[in-house]
Amino acid sequence: MLITKFVSEDEELVQIAALSLENSPSMVPDELKEKEGYVTWNYPIEDLRVLHQISPSIIVKDGDKVVAYVVILLQESEEVYKPLKDLLDLLRSITYQGKSVFDYKIYMLGQDCVHRDYRGKGVIKLLFDFQKEHFASRFELGLSAISVHNPLSQKVHERLGAQTIYVLPVESDTWNIVAWDWRVL
Repeated sequence: MLITKFVSEDEELVQIAALSLENSPSMVPDELKEKEGYVTWNYPIEDLRVLHQISPSIIVKDGDKVVAYVVILLQESEEVYKPLKDLLDLLRSITYQGKSVFDYKIYMLGQDCVHRDYRGKGVIKLLFDFQKEHFASRFELGLSAISVHNPLSQKVHERLGAQTIYVLPVESDTWNIVAWDWRVL
């Protein structure tokens, strides 16, 4: 039976780190990247432990096994995780509905990932529904950055209500900045 919950044990963080590494671009064969997607940021266990103190991640478990996760990053997390600080610096000029995204109560989806054996079975929707249940009353927007080279991820996020609010070209890639507007979802 699948259970969706906030991380509560160190072993769950260890499994998130392993799943993140397993689905990083260097570990996913090129022929599977477009078909199955991949994650861009790696989360070493030490970083996850500190980030978890700021805001716990959300996981889906099958028994004792973490089969999916979404890393939740609050703005305070930028002091801990440099890739987030770099992204937030780039987002400072982005507007949504005529206001800076920082004029809203926001959080970032550091990324989400579903174990290969559980893809296409509604697991990502479990993560989304849990976010909606627990964050819609605290935050106005959930933001994420999706590489334009990861069309599967873009399609899945759009199916769950995300909309692209900005296209951000940087040296190494181009990113779609997507938002879930919890005020209307």
